Amino acid sequence: MLKNVTIGLICSLFFISLITGCTKSKADQKIELLTRRIKQNPKNADAYSKRGVYYEALGKTEEAIQDYSRAIEIDPNAANYYFNRGNIYSSKEHYQKALNDYNKAIELSKNDPDFYVNRGLVEKKLGHFDKAIGNFSAAIWLNNSDPDTYQVRGELYQQQGQQSLANADFKQVEKLKAKQQKQKDRRTKKE
Repeated sequence: MLKNVTIGLICSLFFISLITGCTKSKADQKIELLTRRIKQNPKNADAYSKRGVYYEALGKTEEAIQDYSRAIEIDPNAANYYFNRGNIYSSKEHYQKALNDYNKAIELSKNDPDFYVNRGLVEKKLGHFDKAIGNFSAAIWLNNSDPDTYQVRGELYQQQGQQSLANADFKQVEKLKAKQQKQKDRRTKKE
């Protein structure tokens, strides 16, 4: 769940295949196709956003930022455009810009736990531990089945000297991982 995008060149090809289901050459083809769509309809925010995803996957972060920014200009009410651009800013350690984008994404769509997780990660990097804890708590309220979110919040509690809260989160991590393993084992048996 921790979608703080920090993709190195080696991971980019995996990211392309994971997110888009295609190789680098296919990603280049998709960029060409989306570029043609944009030329046909320069107000197609979705085409800019999708092309931004492919640029990001190829490690072309400046092009991706430009495309997400253009998508935002066209449709300023699409939370995922801000989220995607915020992820790039975060990976480039432009934390204030990332925070601004995550704030806007949450303002537009308050029910996505990933938005809170990523804002929490940025707050943590900025040393705003109480705000980070608040964001992870909001993410957990929206999705209480992700062990990674409990883990990070538990670590923050521990750093703040709140050991009983940290222990409760670490215990929840163990429970959730055990549950996930049981589900995985059941699926394996069925196959």
